Amino acid sequence: MSLIEQKTIEYFSKKHGINNQVTKVKHLSQITALVYDYNMAVVEYEREKDQYKKNQIKTDLDYIENKISKILK
Repeated sequence: MSLIEQKTIEYFSKKHGINNQVTKVKHLSQITALVYDYNMAVVEYEREKDQYKKNQIKTDLDYIENKISKILK
């Protein structure tokens, strides 16, 4: 199981091998809201006590991360 923590736009860029500033800027407007949603879900996950709800949030996190990955490919 991966560590659930907030991540930056820079993290996602590096994860997908995007080092060129022009390419980063190109994707910035497409992923900014998604990264925000991801980080808000992490906060919600950290606060949640119910394991079932935590699992639902984890599913949401995976979905958002996949959306970001599709954009950055």
